[in-house]
Amino acid sequence: MDWSAYRAGRCSRQAAFAESAGAEPVPRDPLLAARAGSLLLRATRCLPGLQAMLGPLLQELFECVYCDWPSQLMEEFTEADIAVDSLTKRTLYCSLLGGHQAQAKKNATLAEAARAEVETVRSQLTPLEAALTEERCGAGELRKLVAMEQTARAEAESKVTKVEEEFARFKVDIRPAIQDLGDLRLQEEYRSSEIHALMIENQEKAHIIKELQVRV
Repeated sequence: MDWSAYRAGRCSRQAAFAESAGAEPVPRDPLLAARAGSLLLRATRCLPGLQAMLGPLLQELFECVYCDWPSQLMEEFTEADIAVDSLTKRTLYCSLLGGHQAQAKKNATLAEAARAEVETVRSQLTPLEAALTEERCGAGELRKLVAMEQTARAEAESKVTKVEEEFARFKVDIRPAIQDLGDLRLQEEYRSSEIHALMIENQEKAHIIKELQVRV
């Protein structure tokens, strides 16, 4: 049971008030409003004596209820204008207010969810920022090591260049000695051949001497 039950004629007004005490307001039903408004307008039109007195009051009342209620005299409304179907097509102020309030609540809910998401992202970013700081420190140490390695490489290349230059000078300096060594080897080979020839000649002479001694 709720307040709309009373408006629909399903219970007494007192029971509806007692049931809905402390509860959130029930959204207005455009169909029930249209039925009540149509009934009130048709009842007023059936009482010509009251129409002139209640007409301005009803006009003010319906202008406060409907956003698009036309400004005209009561007798200018036709039966089609005050029919339930015609009134349901008009816009209630309460529906606009409820829509704005619902949108405001939705926006507040979305904003709260966005804030919670931001806090979650921040909590996730904290360890990531710490890890990034550590990585930056490690990167700085690596840069230092790379700089030291580059310096050591440059020094090593400089030493290699010096050794190559000294070796080139050594090759230039040793070239005459190598040439002299070749000459000495040639001379040694020539003397070895001469000694070999003399040894052969001595052997032949010794053989001849032995033959002569045998004959004697």
